[in-house]
Amino acid sequence: MWHFSGFNGFDQFGKNHVRKINKLTNFNFESINDEYLITPAWSFNVVASGKQILITGFFDSNQGCRQNKIELPDKIVDVDSTDSYCLIRLVSGKLFKFNRKDLRLEEIKLNQRTSVKRKTFEESFASTISKTLIAEHIACGSNFAIVITSDNCVYNIPTRIFQFSESEKIIDLECGFEHAVILNSHGEVYTWGNGLRGQLGIEELKIQETPILVEALSGIKIISIAAGGWHSAAASLSGDVYTWGHNSSGQLGLRVFNANGAKTSTVYPLPQLIDLPHCTVCEKNKVACNIMTVHCGARHTIVKTECGSILAAGWNKYGQLAMADDRSIIDKWEKIYFSTKDPIVVCGPWCTVFKFKQ
Repeated sequence: MWHFSGFNGFDQFGKNHVRKINKLTNFNFESINDEYLITPAWSFNVVASGKQILITGFFDSNQGCRQNKIELPDKIVDVDSTDSYCLIRLVSGKLFKFNRKDLRLEEIKLNQRTSVKRKTFEESFASTISKTLIAEHIACGSNFAIVITSDNCVYNIPTRIFQFSESEKIIDLECGFEHAVILNSHGEVYTWGNGLRGQLGIEELKIQETPILVEALSGIKIISIAAGGWHSAAASLSGDVYTWGHNSSGQLGLRVFNANGAKTSTVYPLPQLIDLPHCTVCEKNKVACNIMTVHCGARHTIVKTECGSILAAGWNKYGQLAMADDRSIIDKWEKIYFSTKDPIVVCGPWCTVFKFKQ
């Protein structure tokens, strides 16, 4: 069963809901079954089920708010979107994009003959091997899209920009507005892109063109990553949460104003170890309250724990924190829900989506 909270200004979650929803509200799409993937954008949702893509909300400027359904040649296993198109990965590893401008579906071909930097030797080389590329991870920023292929290569579509060694299997990829975050099988975190708001987790505020190790997290086994608009988050195997980047709305779970009412720093370039609220459930059961996953919207962050608690911090103007609260900024972590059904959590820019097991 699917629920959402947040912005619905273009009826992307259905015409029966108002523009702003500040509590968990059920939604469904009559033309598609309940087993689907969803990636919320600002003005539309991209929903994938089987071989079909359903786009709801404002996607086509000529037709206004409506639903578009597109058929793909194979089963869809992943989707993401920018403001101009949605990116689709099939079970075969092929990539397609559906353009917002001309409503055209096209297959993406990656450029295999581009000079890249191999991290192991820190030297450039030109690939001359032509082979079938299998996409394993996709993610979109505001004006770029990233693909990780089965041979551990990183593409800023369509150009190859980096290659990890064979021993560093990539297990997750997330994109913010202007940066990307990667997690490998060793629990190491790499970032690149625009780091002028501290979202890369490195000391220097700069633009980084290729993936760089977040050294502040070295020696810490990371199991979950997330990228917000201009901030990032990570959860460790030991149950800790780290956030870094822009904190304009308390999205790092750090205070925007101090006790005297003065505004605190809005940029935290290095990962901050976060103090989460005391968990009475885990205390009662005499177990540690470990973090399972982290999730980021444009300016909000969601944390899910093993015990079933869901915590949130950040921008809440449209109710995206699902707190039934009209405060626009929540600059400390607050528990918003408790469920033993291990819900799927998906953050859109201005909303949060939950899927609870029946």
